[in-house]
Amino acid sequence: MRGECVLRPADWTRRKPAAFLACLALKRRLTKDQAIDLFWPDNDLHSGANNLYRTLHELRQTLNKFLGPGSAELVFSFKDGILSLDESVWVDAVEFERLCSPSNKNPDERMAALEEAIALYQGDLLPHDLYSDWTQRPRERLWLLYREASLALAVSLARHGIICVRLLCYCPPSRTILPTKPPSAS
Repeated sequence: MRGECVLRPADWTRRKPAAFLACLALKRRLTKDQAIDLFWPDNDLHSGANNLYRTLHELRQTLNKFLGPGSAELVFSFKDGILSLDESVWVDAVEFERLCSPSNKNPDERMAALEEAIALYQGDLLPHDLYSDWTQRPRERLWLLYREASLALAVSLARHGIICVRLLCYCPPSRTILPTKPPSAS
């Protein structure tokens, strides 16, 4: 999203540039070789580099077409073999992790941060890309962090005399209350 412009899934002509942007959003920085290893692991370096350049071209075109001219340069850069997401780009998963971290917050600030984090969590990370290998670890990490945040919030609420049933408000409909296994692609 940029200003009033929103990039929708239907705006992507191919899945690879969208997946590539999602990966860059989570990692914030990738070397050319890391990108090739993640997205074209079976290709030789030359073929992988060609695929990367084609994907970056399509990514730039899509961003500029749907978010406005010059948007791609505001979102990411590719210099000296390093792909970087611009620091100004807000990523919900990164914000969720920040809100869940204790970072010396007092109990009231911690409870408010956990409530905000839980409200931000919208279910499994990249549900349209369940079978990509690179999405598995971040998806499981975020889900476990969501579970831990829910438990920590329940404890905080109980300490404040609020009945823990309030936890039901924080469970997305696709989940049972506090499941014991992280999500999987199978």
